[in-house]
Amino acid sequence: MSSNRLILGADIREHHLILSCAIENQKEFVNETFALEKNRDADELIRIIKEFLESRYEHNVPDYLVYSCEDYPLSKCRKIEKAFRQDGLGRSGIRLLSHENSFVHYVMQQKEELHRHTVIGFDFDGKEMTAYRLYYPNKKNKKEMKTEKKVIGAFSLTGETEENRMVLDQKFADLSKIILSKEVVSTVFLTGTGFDGKWMQKSLKVICDGRRAFFGQNLFSSGNCFYGMMLCRNAKEDYTVQSPETVVYESGVMDSGSGESFVPITVAGIPWYEAKGSVDVIMERGGRADIVFVHSQTKEKQVESVDISGLPARPRKTGRLTITVEFTDNQRGVITVLDKGFGAFSPTTHLVFFKEFKLL
Repeated sequence: MSSNRLILGADIREHHLILSCAIENQKEFVNETFALEKNRDADELIRIIKEFLESRYEHNVPDYLVYSCEDYPLSKCRKIEKAFRQDGLGRSGIRLLSHENSFVHYVMQQKEELHRHTVIGFDFDGKEMTAYRLYYPNKKNKKEMKTEKKVIGAFSLTGETEENRMVLDQKFADLSKIILSKEVVSTVFLTGTGFDGKWMQKSLKVICDGRRAFFGQNLFSSGNCFYGMMLCRNAKEDYTVQSPETVVYESGVMDSGSGESFVPITVAGIPWYEAKGSVDVIMERGGRADIVFVHSQTKEKQVESVDISGLPARPRKTGRLTITVEFTDNQRGVITVLDKGFGAFSPTTHLVFFKEFKLL
Protein backbone atom coordinates (compact mmCIF):
# COMPACT_ATOMS: atom_id res chain seq x y z
CA MET A 1 0.00 0.00 0.00
CA SER A 2 1.36 3.44 -0.92
CA SER A 3 2.58 5.65 1.94
CA ASN A 4 2.08 8.76 -0.18
CA ARG A 5 -1.69 8.86 -0.15
CA LEU A 6 -3.20 12.32 -0.52
CA ILE A 7 -5.75 13.66 1.97
CA LEU A 8 -7.84 16.72 1.19
CA GLY A 9 -9.90 18.66 3.72
CA ALA A 10 -12.27 21.23 2.24
CA ASP A 11 -14.57 23.82 3.78
CA ILE A 12 -17.07 25.39 1.40
CA ARG A 13 -18.14 28.81 2.69
CA GLU A 14 -20.52 31.34 1.22
CA HIS A 15 -17.78 33.33 -0.51
CA HIS A 16 -14.70 31.14 -0.07
CA LEU A 17 -13.41 27.65 -0.68
CA ILE A 18 -10.77 26.75 1.91
CA LEU A 19 -8.53 23.73 1.27
CA SER A 20 -6.12 21.90 3.57
CA CYS A 21 -4.06 19.13 2.02
CA ALA A 22 -1.56 16.64 3.38
CA ILE A 23 0.43 13.60 2.36
CA GLU A 24 0.09 10.54 4.56
CA ASN A 25 2.65 10.43 7.41
CA GLN A 26 3.65 14.07 6.87
CA LYS A 27 2.86 16.63 9.55
CA GLU A 28 2.68 19.75 7.40
CA PHE A 29 -0.56 20.84 5.75
CA VAL A 30 -0.80 22.95 2.62
CA ASN A 31 -3.58 25.52 3.10
CA GLU A 32 -5.11 27.74 0.46
CA THR A 33 -8.20 29.93 0.21
CA PHE A 34 -10.09 30.70 -3.00
CA ALA A 35 -12.62 33.50 -3.41
CA LEU A 36 -15.96 32.36 -4.83
CA GLU A 37 -18.73 34.12 -6.66
CA LYS A 38 -22.04 34.16 -4.80
CA ASN A 39 -23.87 31.87 -7.23
CA ARG A 40 -21.01 29.45 -7.83
CA ASP A 41 -21.93 25.98 -9.05
CA ALA A 42 -20.45 22.61 -8.21
CA ASP A 43 -18.54 22.38 -11.50
CA GLU A 44 -16.60 25.51 -10.60
CA LEU A 45 -15.59 24.09 -7.23
CA ILE A 46 -14.55 20.80 -8.83
CA ARG A 47 -12.38 22.71 -11.30
CA ILE A 48 -10.70 24.74 -8.53
CA ILE A 49 -9.97 21.65 -6.44
CA LYS A 50 -8.52 19.68 -9.33
CA GLU A 51 -6.34 22.57 -10.52
CA PHE A 52 -5.07 23.08 -6.98
CA LEU A 53 -4.16 19.40 -6.60
CA GLU A 54 -2.52 19.22 -10.01
CA SER A 55 -0.39 22.29 -9.31
CA ARG A 56 0.75 20.94 -5.95
CA TYR A 57 0.78 17.17 -6.33
CA GLU A 58 0.62 16.45 -10.07
CA HIS A 59 -2.63 14.50 -9.84
CA ASN A 60 -6.14 15.81 -9.34
CA VAL A 61 -7.95 13.12 -7.35
CA PRO A 62 -7.24 12.73 -3.61
CA ASP A 63 -7.23 9.37 -1.87
CA TYR A 64 -9.44 10.81 0.88
CA LEU A 65 -11.81 13.77 0.66
CA VAL A 66 -13.38 15.14 3.85
CA TYR A 67 -15.43 18.29 3.49
CA SER A 68 -17.92 20.57 5.23
CA CYS A 69 -20.52 22.67 3.46
CA GLU A 70 -22.79 24.41 5.95
CA ASP A 71 -23.00 27.47 3.68
CA TYR A 72 -23.61 25.46 0.52
CA PRO A 73 -26.54 23.34 -0.73
CA LEU A 74 -26.09 19.66 0.13
CA SER A 75 -27.40 18.64 -3.31
CA LYS A 76 -24.49 20.45 -4.95
CA CYS A 77 -22.05 18.85 -2.51
CA ARG A 78 -23.28 15.43 -3.56
CA LYS A 79 -22.50 16.43 -7.15
CA ILE A 80 -18.90 17.08 -6.10
CA GLU A 81 -18.78 13.65 -4.45
CA LYS A 82 -20.15 12.02 -7.59
CA ALA A 83 -17.55 13.70 -9.79
CA PHE A 84 -14.65 12.43 -7.69
CA ARG A 85 -16.14 8.95 -7.43
CA GLN A 86 -16.32 8.84 -11.21
CA ASP A 87 -12.62 9.70 -11.24
CA GLY A 88 -11.82 6.71 -9.04
CA LEU A 89 -12.25 7.91 -5.46
CA GLY A 90 -14.08 5.19 -3.55
CA ARG A 91 -17.14 5.99 -1.48
CA SER A 92 -15.33 4.94 1.72
CA GLY A 93 -12.80 7.69 1.03
CA ILE A 94 -15.39 10.50 1.11
CA ARG A 95 -16.82 12.00 4.29
CA LEU A 96 -19.09 14.94 5.01
CA LEU A 97 -18.62 16.63 8.40
CA SER A 98 -20.43 19.47 10.12
CA HIS A 99 -18.44 22.43 11.41
CA GLU A 100 -19.11 21.12 14.90
CA ASN A 101 -17.35 17.84 14.15
CA SER A 102 -14.59 19.57 12.18
CA PHE A 103 -13.96 21.75 15.24
CA VAL A 104 -13.67 18.68 17.47
CA HIS A 105 -11.19 16.91 15.19
CA TYR A 106 -9.08 20.06 14.90
CA VAL A 107 -8.96 20.68 18.65
CA MET A 108 -8.17 17.09 19.59
CA GLN A 109 -5.11 17.07 17.33
CA GLN A 110 -3.57 20.02 19.19
CA LYS A 111 -1.27 19.80 22.21
CA GLU A 112 -2.99 18.39 25.27
CA GLU A 113 -2.48 21.62 27.21
CA LEU A 114 -4.73 23.42 24.74
CA HIS A 115 -7.73 21.21 25.50
CA ARG A 116 -7.08 20.35 29.14
CA HIS A 117 -10.24 22.27 30.01
CA THR A 118 -13.14 23.63 27.97
CA VAL A 119 -12.37 24.94 24.48
CA ILE A 120 -14.42 27.66 22.79
CA GLY A 121 -14.56 28.42 19.08
CA PHE A 122 -16.04 31.53 17.48
CA ASP A 123 -16.94 31.52 13.78
CA PHE A 124 -17.81 34.95 12.36
CA ASP A 125 -18.54 35.55 8.69
CA GLY A 126 -19.17 39.28 9.11
CA LYS A 127 -22.92 38.86 9.44
CA GLU A 128 -23.55 36.07 11.93
CA MET A 129 -21.61 34.73 14.90
CA THR A 130 -21.60 31.05 15.89
CA ALA A 131 -20.05 29.73 19.10
CA TYR A 132 -18.80 26.17 19.63
CA ARG A 133 -18.08 24.66 23.03
CA LEU A 134 -16.10 21.45 23.63
CA TYR A 135 -16.09 20.37 27.26
CA TYR A 136 -15.73 17.45 29.69
CA PRO A 137 -18.99 16.63 31.53
CA ASN A 138 -16.97 14.47 33.95
CA LYS A 139 -13.79 16.33 34.90
CA LYS A 140 -12.10 13.07 35.90
CA ASN A 141 -12.73 11.40 32.54
CA LYS A 142 -10.82 13.13 29.76
CA LYS A 143 -11.88 10.50 27.22
CA GLU A 144 -15.52 11.60 27.05
CA MET A 145 -16.54 15.02 25.80
CA LYS A 146 -19.60 16.90 24.71
CA THR A 147 -20.09 19.67 22.21
CA GLU A 148 -22.53 22.52 22.00
CA LYS A 149 -23.25 24.86 19.14
CA LYS A 150 -25.00 28.19 19.55
CA VAL A 151 -25.86 30.61 16.77
CA ILE A 152 -25.55 34.08 18.29
CA GLY A 153 -27.45 35.60 15.37
CA ALA A 154 -27.07 39.00 13.73
CA PHE A 155 -23.66 40.30 14.68
CA SER A 156 -22.31 42.55 12.00
CA LEU A 157 -20.10 45.49 11.25
CA THR A 158 -22.61 47.96 9.82
CA GLY A 159 -19.99 50.34 8.47
CA GLU A 160 -16.27 50.90 8.08
CA THR A 161 -16.07 53.91 10.39
CA GLU A 162 -13.98 53.83 13.55
CA GLU A 163 -17.13 54.29 15.62
CA ASN A 164 -18.78 51.21 14.11
CA ARG A 165 -15.65 49.14 14.70
CA MET A 166 -15.62 50.23 18.33
CA VAL A 167 -19.29 49.25 18.72
CA LEU A 168 -18.60 45.79 17.28
CA ASP A 169 -15.52 45.41 19.47
CA GLN A 170 -17.49 46.27 22.61
CA LYS A 171 -20.32 43.96 21.62
CA PHE A 172 -17.97 41.02 21.13
CA ALA A 173 -16.10 41.85 24.35
CA ASP A 174 -19.38 41.72 26.28
CA LEU A 175 -20.35 38.42 24.63
CA SER A 176 -16.93 36.92 25.36
CA LYS A 177 -17.14 37.91 29.03
CA ILE A 178 -20.48 36.13 29.38
CA ILE A 179 -19.32 32.93 27.67
CA LEU A 180 -15.81 32.71 29.12
CA SER A 181 -16.68 33.58 32.72
CA LYS A 182 -18.84 30.48 33.22
CA GLU A 183 -15.98 27.96 33.49
CA VAL A 184 -12.28 27.40 33.05
CA VAL A 185 -11.45 27.77 29.35
CA SER A 186 -8.06 26.61 28.10
CA THR A 187 -8.18 27.98 24.59
CA VAL A 188 -10.25 30.12 22.24
CA PHE A 189 -10.14 29.63 18.48
CA LEU A 190 -11.33 32.39 16.15
CA THR A 191 -12.15 31.72 12.52
CA GLY A 192 -14.07 33.43 9.73
CA THR A 193 -13.53 36.49 7.55
CA GLY A 194 -15.53 38.64 9.97
CA PHE A 195 -12.53 38.74 12.29
CA ASP A 196 -10.44 40.47 9.62
CA GLY A 197 -10.05 44.23 9.77
CA LYS A 198 -8.16 44.71 13.05
CA TRP A 199 -11.26 45.87 14.92
CA MET A 200 -10.62 43.64 17.96
CA GLN A 201 -9.12 45.65 20.81
CA LYS A 202 -11.14 45.30 24.02
CA SER A 203 -12.51 41.92 22.97
CA LEU A 204 -9.03 40.50 22.37
CA LYS A 205 -7.96 41.50 25.88
CA VAL A 206 -10.98 39.68 27.30
CA ILE A 207 -10.31 36.55 25.26
CA CYS A 208 -6.58 36.41 26.09
CA ASP A 209 -7.05 37.00 29.82
CA GLY A 210 -5.63 33.80 31.31
CA ARG A 211 -6.07 31.64 28.23
CA ARG A 212 -4.56 30.98 24.81
CA ALA A 213 -6.16 32.31 21.64
CA PHE A 214 -5.57 31.49 17.97
CA PHE A 215 -6.93 32.92 14.75
CA GLY A 216 -7.01 31.33 11.30
CA GLN A 217 -9.29 30.78 8.33
CA ASN A 218 -8.49 27.10 7.90
CA LEU A 219 -9.79 25.69 11.21
CA PHE A 220 -12.61 23.62 9.69
CA SER A 221 -10.70 22.51 6.59
CA SER A 222 -7.76 21.45 8.78
CA GLY A 223 -10.12 19.58 11.11
CA ASN A 224 -11.47 17.78 8.06
CA CYS A 225 -7.94 16.96 6.93
CA PHE A 226 -7.05 15.59 10.37
CA TYR A 227 -10.09 13.32 10.18
CA GLY A 228 -9.03 12.22 6.71
CA MET A 229 -5.61 11.28 8.12
CA MET A 230 -7.37 9.06 10.66
CA LEU A 231 -9.34 7.38 7.88
CA CYS A 232 -6.14 6.90 5.92
CA ARG A 233 -4.46 5.15 8.86
CA ASN A 234 -7.64 3.23 9.67
CA ALA A 235 -7.25 4.67 13.17
CA LYS A 236 -9.96 5.24 15.76
CA GLU A 237 -10.29 8.05 18.25
CA ASP A 238 -9.27 7.24 21.81
CA TYR A 239 -12.02 9.60 22.93
CA THR A 240 -15.79 9.80 22.59
CA VAL A 241 -17.57 13.00 21.67
CA GLN A 242 -21.27 13.33 22.35
CA SER A 243 -23.02 15.74 20.04
CA PRO A 244 -26.53 15.94 18.61
CA GLU A 245 -25.35 14.40 15.34
CA THR A 246 -22.45 12.05 16.08
CA VAL A 247 -23.00 8.29 16.11
CA VAL A 248 -21.03 6.65 18.94
CA TYR A 249 -21.85 3.05 17.98
CA GLU A 250 -20.49 0.94 15.17
CA SER A 251 -22.79 -1.68 13.73
CA GLY A 252 -22.06 -5.06 12.23
CA VAL A 253 -22.74 -8.77 12.17
CA MET A 254 -20.83 -11.74 13.52
CA ASP A 255 -19.04 -13.77 10.88
CA SER A 256 -21.22 -16.76 9.96
CA GLY A 257 -18.20 -19.04 9.74
CA SER A 258 -16.41 -18.45 13.05
CA GLY A 259 -19.23 -16.74 14.90
CA GLU A 260 -16.55 -14.63 16.58
CA SER A 261 -15.24 -12.16 14.01
CA PHE A 262 -17.12 -8.87 13.81
CA VAL A 263 -17.94 -7.70 10.29
CA PRO A 264 -18.66 -3.94 10.37
CA ILE A 265 -21.55 -2.29 8.55
CA THR A 266 -21.31 1.31 9.81
CA VAL A 267 -18.56 3.03 11.79
CA ALA A 268 -18.70 5.22 14.88
CA GLY A 269 -17.56 8.82 15.18
CA ILE A 270 -19.29 10.19 12.08
CA PRO A 271 -22.45 12.28 11.62
CA TRP A 272 -25.62 10.20 11.55
CA TYR A 273 -26.43 11.36 8.02
CA GLU A 274 -23.23 9.67 6.83
CA ALA A 275 -23.85 6.48 8.82
CA LYS A 276 -25.15 4.03 6.25
CA GLY A 277 -23.71 0.73 5.10
CA SER A 278 -24.52 -2.75 3.81
CA VAL A 279 -23.06 -6.22 4.02
CA ASP A 280 -23.94 -9.55 2.42
CA VAL A 281 -24.18 -12.54 4.76
CA ILE A 282 -24.84 -16.25 4.36
CA MET A 283 -27.76 -17.50 6.42
CA GLU A 284 -26.62 -19.78 9.23
CA ARG A 285 -30.12 -20.32 10.56
CA GLY A 286 -33.59 -19.18 9.65
CA GLY A 287 -36.00 -17.04 11.58
CA ARG A 288 -33.97 -13.95 12.39
CA ALA A 289 -31.01 -11.78 11.46
CA ASP A 290 -28.95 -10.34 14.32
CA ILE A 291 -27.24 -6.96 14.04
CA VAL A 292 -24.77 -5.98 16.76
CA PHE A 293 -24.18 -2.37 17.85
CA VAL A 294 -20.95 -1.75 19.81
CA HIS A 295 -20.27 1.45 21.75
CA SER A 296 -16.93 2.82 20.54
CA GLN A 297 -15.68 3.67 24.04
CA THR A 298 -17.37 1.39 26.57
CA LYS A 299 -17.60 -1.59 24.17
CA GLU A 300 -21.10 -2.30 25.47
CA LYS A 301 -23.18 -4.25 22.96
CA GLN A 302 -26.79 -4.00 21.89
CA VAL A 303 -28.24 -6.68 19.62
CA GLU A 304 -31.17 -5.94 17.33
CA SER A 305 -32.91 -8.97 15.81
CA VAL A 306 -34.92 -8.70 12.61
CA ASP A 307 -37.72 -11.23 12.17
CA ILE A 308 -37.25 -12.98 8.81
CA SER A 309 -39.48 -15.96 9.51
CA GLY A 310 -41.43 -15.13 6.36
CA LEU A 311 -38.65 -16.62 4.24
CA PRO A 312 -39.10 -20.18 2.95
CA ALA A 313 -37.26 -22.98 4.78
CA ARG A 314 -33.81 -23.59 3.27
CA PRO A 315 -30.89 -25.91 4.00
CA ARG A 316 -28.16 -24.38 6.14
CA LYS A 317 -25.89 -21.91 4.30
CA THR A 318 -28.03 -21.82 1.16
CA GLY A 319 -29.47 -18.36 1.65
CA ARG A 320 -27.89 -14.96 1.18
CA LEU A 321 -29.07 -11.72 2.76
CA THR A 322 -28.11 -8.10 2.24
CA ILE A 323 -28.30 -6.27 5.56
CA THR A 324 -28.37 -2.47 5.49
CA VAL A 325 -28.13 -0.15 8.49
CA GLU A 326 -29.10 3.49 8.08
CA PHE A 327 -29.31 6.06 10.88
CA THR A 328 -32.07 8.69 11.03
CA ASP A 329 -30.47 10.54 13.96
CA ASN A 330 -27.53 9.76 16.22
CA GLN A 331 -29.44 7.10 18.18
CA ARG A 332 -32.16 5.84 15.85
CA GLY A 333 -32.32 4.23 12.49
CA VAL A 334 -33.67 1.48 10.27
CA ILE A 335 -32.35 -2.00 9.53
CA THR A 336 -33.27 -3.45 6.14
CA VAL A 337 -32.84 -7.13 5.28
CA LEU A 338 -33.16 -8.15 1.62
CA ASP A 339 -33.39 -11.78 0.55
CA LYS A 340 -30.89 -12.47 -2.24
CA GLY A 341 -31.41 -16.23 -2.51
CA PHE A 342 -28.56 -18.52 -3.44
CA GLY A 343 -28.54 -19.03 -7.18
CA ALA A 344 -30.36 -22.09 -8.51
CA PHE A 345 -30.26 -23.78 -5.09
CA SER A 346 -32.50 -21.17 -3.47
CA PRO A 347 -34.05 -18.63 -5.85
CA THR A 348 -34.55 -15.20 -4.33
CA THR A 349 -37.97 -14.23 -3.05
CA HIS A 350 -37.14 -10.50 -3.25
CA LEU A 351 -38.71 -10.16 0.20
CA VAL A 352 -37.58 -7.17 2.26
CA PHE A 353 -37.80 -6.96 6.06
CA PHE A 354 -37.53 -3.76 8.10
CA LYS A 355 -36.91 -2.95 11.73
CA GLU A 356 -36.53 0.42 13.42
CA PHE A 357 -33.99 0.59 16.25
CA LYS A 358 -33.14 2.93 19.10
CA LEU A 359 -29.78 2.76 20.85
CA LEU A 360 -29.60 3.25 24.60
